[in-house]
Amino acid sequence: MRERPEPKRAATPLLTGQNALRNWSILAAASLTVMAGATIAPGLPDLQAHFANVPNADVLSRVLLTTHGLAIAIVAPLGGLLIDRVGRKPMLIAAALLYGLAGTAGLWLDNLVALLASRALLGAAVAVTMTVATTLVGDFFRGEERDRFVGLQSAAMAGGGIVFMLGGGVLAEISWRGPFLVYGLAFLVAPLAFIALPRSPSSALSSEYEAVPTPMEATRPHVIVFLYIVAFLNQIAFYMLPTQLPFVVASSFESGAATLTGALIATQTLFAALTALNFSRLRKRMSRLALFAVGFGGTGLAYILLSQIEGPLLFFVMAFAGMAGGVMMPNIQSWIVGAVTDEARGRVVGGLSSITFFGQFMSPIVLAPVVLIVGLRGSFVVSAIVLIVLAGVLLAVVGAQDRKRSKQPKAPPGE
Repeated sequence: MRERPEPKRAATPLLTGQNALRNWSILAAASLTVMAGATIAPGLPDLQAHFANVPNADVLSRVLLTTHGLAIAIVAPLGGLLIDRVGRKPMLIAAALLYGLAGTAGLWLDNLVALLASRALLGAAVAVTMTVATTLVGDFFRGEERDRFVGLQSAAMAGGGIVFMLGGGVLAEISWRGPFLVYGLAFLVAPLAFIALPRSPSSALSSEYEAVPTPMEATRPHVIVFLYIVAFLNQIAFYMLPTQLPFVVASSFESGAATLTGALIATQTLFAALTALNFSRLRKRMSRLALFAVGFGGTGLAYILLSQIEGPLLFFVMAFAGMAGGVMMPNIQSWIVGAVTDEARGRVVGGLSSITFFGQFMSPIVLAPVVLIVGLRGSFVVSAIVLIVLAGVLLAVVGAQDRKRSKQPKAPPGE
């Protein structure tokens, strides 16, 4: 599963210079996808208590966190098609405005069903926002520069998550409605995109990037399908933290649980950001499959530790989980945007957005019977075993590929 070869070019500043405002607008749009669900996580226990008279409130309160994921799974493919046909800029502006309106609806709605509906609208906005942000990376960057910017983008998402999670945790101590206020930040993205983004981003590519032929192995469907599967499994595992961790913390601490939960998830996000910032360096030293193995295996080890540890040591576990998981999305995004043509990029990335957030939606549903059987902490152990097995399989494939390459005769010089 080799990726599309691309021309090398000298490293250029990404956040200063001629295209700085454009690049900052892409990073700002990408950061919105992080706070889509996890921001309200610290307030989940109080939200559940507020709607205690609603049947199945315990399950619905968790699903509230991931309802937007189901909406994204449905809307993202259509959003990807519209992005290719209507354009990146107008779709991003419209999505950012809808994001702000639907996200802040939790400030005044007092009906759990209505809240679920608002989260679905939020999901529709995220579907377009995330797809545009990732598609623009493929439009504007190539080769090592793309790996660098994908790392910056993932770091921006993680950095935004730190602010949003800490803010959400503090506001959740005041009221479970407090974290919904954070979604109003989306109203700042729309004018930034209007000012900074060109109408037709693909036409703005440097002439150095013209007509890079796509080899057959880079466009085979199994490459895209493989990346979709990895993204799905990664999100099921990753979303254990915002959906299950608040209840683990609440069971151990009588007060301050919401703030502590926000701080723990923010710690994980911080170290994911630091890893993402170094993605291009990691990419030079390891294959993409090996990076996936590190991500799955490291997260599995962190979950085993999390199931056994309480108190301040949880921060060290969350930091380790962040370092392990921080390689996953940059690796997926960088690989997939380079594996398709410019004309089809929106649709393929729309599919990635769909499967990614469908994984988020399915996470609490898949884990519900596991939690029922083995408990909250036991569910982290079960998930860890699955992740470590996946890492072992990937490492076996990497080893097989290395042995196969070592047996191939080298071509004579000049050929």
